[in-house]
Amino acid sequence: MAPMNDGYCFCLTLRSATIIIGSINCIQCLGLIICTSFVPACIDNIPEESMKIATKILINFIYLTKLIASTLLLSSVVMKIQSHAMALPWLWTQTFEIIVVVIIFIIVLLFGTTMFKLTSTMCVSLLVLLGLHIILSLFFWINVLSYRENLIEALRQIQTPQERLSISPPPAYEDLHYE
Repeated sequence: MAPMNDGYCFCLTLRSATIIIGSINCIQCLGLIICTSFVPACIDNIPEESMKIATKILINFIYLTKLIASTLLLSSVVMKIQSHAMALPWLWTQTFEIIVVVIIFIIVLLFGTTMFKLTSTMCVSLLVLLGLHIILSLFFWINVLSYRENLIEALRQIQTPQERLSISPPPAYEDLHYE
């Protein structure tokens, strides 16, 4: 078998990089939840009060879910839990966030100065920030996915041949005999 690649950039291991990523995401989520909950200037440009409340609820729900997933990822890596399933909630929430940010990026790119009444400088600044967020999120997502794949490979190497044989796939439909 080929050895697992646990290396990462800047002389980090995948485990330590995943700890850093989980910590960054926890801080980011807490900051955004606090910002939308207690700083009214975050969403002052929304004209209707009902839309402001809906936006607050949506943002808080998304980032609370991401905070829980990041905490789960962080705790599983720190406590060295050998389960690749612990990374799945983080990967799902991160995928959802990347898709939403890409959609927002496209909307701002097409309608930024007209729909949101942004100046061209503000529009370009927002596009740069959204682009950086997308790039970093994809980089973090690839890192956690690599960490998960290494965990799966490590668990396969730990299993004995008898354990591998005991987990057999279900029989094919043609092999079933009904009377």
